[in-house]
Amino acid sequence: MLHVTNIRIRSFDLGYLDVYWDIEPSYEDISDYEFVVEKSDNEFGPYFDLTVPIVDRYHVRDNTVKGGKDFYNKIYYRIRVQKRGTSEQ
Repeated sequence: MLHVTNIRIRSFDLGYLDVYWDIEPSYEDISDYEFVVEKSDNEFGPYFDLTVPIVDRYHVRDNTVKGGKDFYNKIYYRIRVQKRGTSEQ
């Protein structure tokens, strides 16, 4: 199973946040796995899928954030790794 590390959030604009992550070195074929970025307003959830399953990409742009005063609310992200074609996580 692949493991996500080093999740980073960056932005140079009030209209979006960029989410980046790395994968720990593994002997498994990365193309056998897909990633779903999940988002929540609370560290403990509930989390909602921000993306559909993605393969071979370690960056997502969240365009659902609001600029202005709401921009400073905390947002929590996590990356769900699942084997393609199965429900295995």
